[in-house]
Amino acid sequence: MTEIHLSQSEAEHILRDWLGKQAGCTGIERLHGGACSAVFALSFDIPPYEAVVKLADHSFLYEITGLNYLRRNTQLRVPEPYWHKPAGELLTPEVLVIERLPGISLEQARISQNERAYIDEQMADILVELHSHKHETYGSVSCDEEYPRWLELFGPLIESWYDESKPRLTRPSKEIIPHLLEAMPSILEDAGPPTLVHGDIWDANGSWCGRTTISPLG
Repeated sequence: MTEIHLSQSEAEHILRDWLGKQAGCTGIERLHGGACSAVFALSFDIPPYEAVVKLADHSFLYEITGLNYLRRNTQLRVPEPYWHKPAGELLTPEVLVIERLPGISLEQARISQNERAYIDEQMADILVELHSHKHETYGSVSCDEEYPRWLELFGPLIESWYDESKPRLTRPSKEIIPHLLEAMPSILEDAGPPTLVHGDIWDANGSWCGRTTISPLG
């Protein structure tokens, strides 16, 4: 992704369009760790005084739907999606404004071994809650398509990922992977009951604020 910047005037344009009134931007901080979008923490002089702005060359609708589902159906602490503009309507990139939760990215946090153990316990609790949600079919909380078999959804995805990565693969990998793809129907036939999973658990998708909470952000 081409690096995206956010100027003072662009930040205040976003704030005015979102809040419906003029707001003075008092701070812009680029947040690091996200792989698919440019992320900025904004401070401003009217309520709610701070927010996170994400800019990208792809749609945020998938993320918005996922966050709203988690807020509505789980006890997990995830940021509230405040406001959204498709690419080209306000700025060249797509714009998403979300709540700023306390803490810093786990990827940047300097934590002790005991704190790491505490985080792992919280992460286990988060995964237990996510995996307690079952469904009759496979799919995504962010789209209406449903599939009776796991392989009907993920088989084509895995094959497309292989096609996309093929130019960067070694010769042995290109010799082995096609045989594995052919064997998928027998290897991956029984995927278990449809269960809610996160799909992108890593440190940049969590935040740490002392010994209080871990917030899944993806």
